[in-house]
Amino acid sequence: MMAGPQPWRTAASARIQDAGHRVKWSAKSAPAEAHEWWRRSSSTPQKSRPLVWLYRSTLQKSGLFMRGEQLSTMVRRHAGDRLDVSYLDESTIGSVKDSVIFTTRSFLADANADELNAIRRRNNVICVDYLDWPARPELHQVVDVYIASSIKQMEFYRSKYPKKKVHHITHHADPEIRGVRGPASFCNIGYFGEVANAKHRMELQGFVGFVQTNNSEYGRRDWLHMLPHYNVHYSVRDWTFPTRGPKPGAFKPFTKGFNAARCRANMIVPAGESDAEYYLGSDYPYLLRDDSLESVRSMVELVKDSFRGPDWFNGLEIMAELRRTSSPAKIVQEVETLVRDCE
Repeated sequence: MMAGPQPWRTAASARIQDAGHRVKWSAKSAPAEAHEWWRRSSSTPQKSRPLVWLYRSTLQKSGLFMRGEQLSTMVRRHAGDRLDVSYLDESTIGSVKDSVIFTTRSFLADANADELNAIRRRNNVICVDYLDWPARPELHQVVDVYIASSIKQMEFYRSKYPKKKVHHITHHADPEIRGVRGPASFCNIGYFGEVANAKHRMELQGFVGFVQTNNSEYGRRDWLHMLPHYNVHYSVRDWTFPTRGPKPGAFKPFTKGFNAARCRANMIVPAGESDAEYYLGSDYPYLLRDDSLESVRSMVELVKDSFRGPDWFNGLEIMAELRRTSSPAKIVQEVETLVRDCE
């Protein structure tokens, strides 16, 4: 971390920290609860309730895989000495009891209240992670904890369901992105994602590279080899796939930002895109105030003109902070907080 004042980081981090604290602790209760946690953690280590990721075997693809198998593997790797972690589908959940159930979107897509209630009756705590889909109101009564994958979703849940517990578990970057650095001598801008969702993709041909990533219909991972060719990630979307426009009550996690940060790249992103302004701060140099073609073209030119200048390096410092905020260690801490709150 850089020495000296960092007003951009202080402002952005304060917003994130404030939002994160509202998930569980109030200002009055935090010291007492922190003291109790320290007292328990300083005594003989004891494992908490087992933590079970629950998925639907017929719907485990793409982004659902990230929030299920990948996240459970990350937690097992980093906290396996403290947490008993498993990853189960509907065929093996019937014998599970006295556990925290991290119910993934793949399971929630077609689950019914009776199915969840049968799991809950075995002294299990039902935590639901709808990811980027709206919550299903018919399941609300059997939900113990709402898990949010974005800060906007967390705030929405806390407002809409004030009597339910809400926990923010940051969405992780793709763990297969390792050791990536873009070009050092020139600026190259690339979009990684659903190419059908990339706004202005026809008008920006020749200025931005468009790379299709894996999804439910395209399983290849060859796009990972394209990452080192780009040092700026373009994240301006126009929703067409899998549905036209985001559904009401649905919130996208800032995965594109976390992936860009893991690549040590800057990014072009609208202020209103997911949690961009929360994490990057309003003075991030490449934050768009609107996503019109004129504004995007101007920003593309600005990014290229500022390459290796003060704005460029300021942007990279902010992205480095984002990389730390979305690190496996940080995410595992959030999961452990969730489990403690379910005791």
